[in-house]
Amino acid sequence: LLQAVDVVVGFSRRARQHAELKARFCDLEIDMLSGQDAGEATLRRLRIERDAPATLDVLNVLMHNAEMRAQGHAADDAAMGRVTTLQRWCAPYFDLRPDLLSSHGQSASEAA
Repeated sequence: LLQAVDVVVGFSRRARQHAELKARFCDLEIDMLSGQDAGEATLRRLRIERDAPATLDVLNVLMHNAEMRAQGHAADDAAMGRVTTLQRWCAPYFDLRPDLLSSHGQSASEAA
């Protein structure tokens, strides 16, 4: 059963991709610290970002909220994004209705 879930969700593929992207970013950091040209470093960073999977907006809001709580903000702080329970459950896998996210007391469409 777990193997079937892995085939559908692609945990192994996603883990390999994450490890590869991390290694590429680490190599870039090493080159930058050793004096690589800033323009070349920017081009390499953009190529790495191009190969990265799309950003999951709901997951980003959840991580923003966790960071805000860690800094001592209250759960009802206006800077906290609003995420439904169903969005929270789906966040690691796909964005469910990211248009319903609110940021700083605004809906996503108002924030744009």
